[in-house]
Amino acid sequence: MKYTYPSFRVIVGFLMCPLLSGMFLFLTADFYNFFSNGTPTLIHESGLFGFWLYCVLGIFGLLLFGVPAGLLGGIYTHLKLYRKLASYVLVFFLGGGGAHFWAYLLFALPRSDSEISDLFDFSTLNHFLFFALGAFSSLFVAYFVLPKPPVVPPENAK
Repeated sequence: MKYTYPSFRVIVGFLMCPLLSGMFLFLTADFYNFFSNGTPTLIHESGLFGFWLYCVLGIFGLLLFGVPAGLLGGIYTHLKLYRKLASYVLVFFLGGGGAHFWAYLLFALPRSDSEISDLFDFSTLNHFLFFALGAFSSLFVAYFVLPKPPVVPPENAK
């Protein structure tokens, strides 16, 4: 029986990383305002419709960061990553680095006062935020979409 790598599942799974990150970002900001200022959240104000608003806001994350997520999903498929510690570490750093670099290209590079050295500046929350969202959403998705390593039959093992 020949084993085939689940390429489609891996690519589509990692394409969902920006959607999850966008939902988490707006959900966290909304609940932070609720607990610090007493401002009602979208779920408190609109019920189930508020949850759908979080999903719509997450789509903005998918629209802005779908390109690097798809490229990284293709890289992970090409490398045929499995559920191993080395794969999780690689996905963590590539997902975070890809999101950070793409955010720099989208937001900082078009400004006239930006420099390439700003790319490696993690001193502000804005720079660290995109890395953290990309890294942790990639790690979360990797846990669910990466396949287990195939079992080698004893007669084929060397």
